[in-house]
Amino acid sequence: MATDWNEQTKRRARVLFGRAAKVTWATMHMMLKLFPTAMIKALLHDLTILDVDEVFKRMSPGDLDFIKRMIQTSRSGTGFMNDIEHSVDNLAAITKPVLVMYSPNDKTVSPKNARRVADEVATSELYEVPSDTHLIWIGKSAKEVWQKRLSFLRA
Repeated sequence: MATDWNEQTKRRARVLFGRAAKVTWATMHMMLKLFPTAMIKALLHDLTILDVDEVFKRMSPGDLDFIKRMIQTSRSGTGFMNDIEHSVDNLAAITKPVLVMYSPNDKTVSPKNARRVADEVATSELYEVPSDTHLIWIGKSAKEVWQKRLSFLRA
């Protein structure tokens, strides 16, 4: 992230994804098998600022399958712990083109991160995705996101 995580999120992450990570993931996988709708809605509470029930209703079967597979295959290991402690200082030193995509409805990564990168990286392009959640690559904007990434990489 381009901005620091808040202390509450850091504490929660240390508890759930530090030494207890294996137990956390095993519990999540079990809950997904037993109560898939409840597990997805619980995850959505961390991914969107919008009403979770409304977001869930708008999701296609493919979107729901994607989230299930994402949970089933996720293992944070030390990566997430490194992420929450990492600090970014000098974004202005980045000289390569950067595509900054974000959703204004993202609860996981605040849009202020995208704005910071856009403000400090001279070669950046800021692109707001009208996605309901942090997961900008699924949902009604998925094709648009895919096309934007392709056109950016081809340019």
